[in-house]
Amino acid sequence: MAAVNQTTGEVLHSDPSAEARRGNSTTTNESLRMVISPLSQLITMRLEDDNFLMWKYQIENVVRGYGLEGFLFGIEQVPPKMVTDETGILVPNPKFRDY
Repeated sequence: MAAVNQTTGEVLHSDPSAEARRGNSTTTNESLRMVISPLSQLITMRLEDDNFLMWKYQIENVVRGYGLEGFLFGIEQVPPKMVTDETGILVPNPKFRDY
């Protein structure tokens, strides 16, 4: 897991052993799970009339730090809820669950 600067939201370092445990599943979707719960802790200021640039800087750092640009700009597409497995049966899509 990555440590995040509480002021800027910037990712400071990652834990290589955590990365290894995840194997090839190190995806943006895994980052989403991490960012959802502490988001209010990462964004320390509310948007006001006089602080847009500082607020924007914080938001951009969180988005970049967790690799969420694709979701913000529409590059990443929402995966289908259900997929057909190798036997032709409709099953829940694990990529959708992660999304």
